[in-house]
Amino acid sequence: MKNDLVEKIKELNKNSDYDCLLMFSGGKDSSYLLCYLSQELGLRVATVTLTHDFMPKETREKIETFIGKYSKMHVSLENHYLNHAGKHFLETWINKPDEGSLITLCSGCRL
Repeated sequence: MKNDLVEKIKELNKNSDYDCLLMFSGGKDSSYLLCYLSQELGLRVATVTLTHDFMPKETREKIETFIGKYSKMHVSLENHYLNHAGKHFLETWINKPDEGSLITLCSGCRL
């Protein structure tokens, strides 16, 4: 079944530069999926990443490494809404710290 699906995808996209599009965050799940699609299935993957001001340098570097190896084309878009929301969250938390929202801050940056 897997081979039939891959062949169908390739046939549908034979006149295109890419077989599929992947939203790529640089996290474990999307990194695995990018490797799997390109290496295991042999698909030509185009990737899109939504970046923001709070993205760690290490994550940006990992994204660059992975797209250099596995992506046929990559588009990086700055997420202005997340920049605003992140800044608002940090300012609110600094002005009125709340234990309940601390986990959101920590899981959001993944550090």
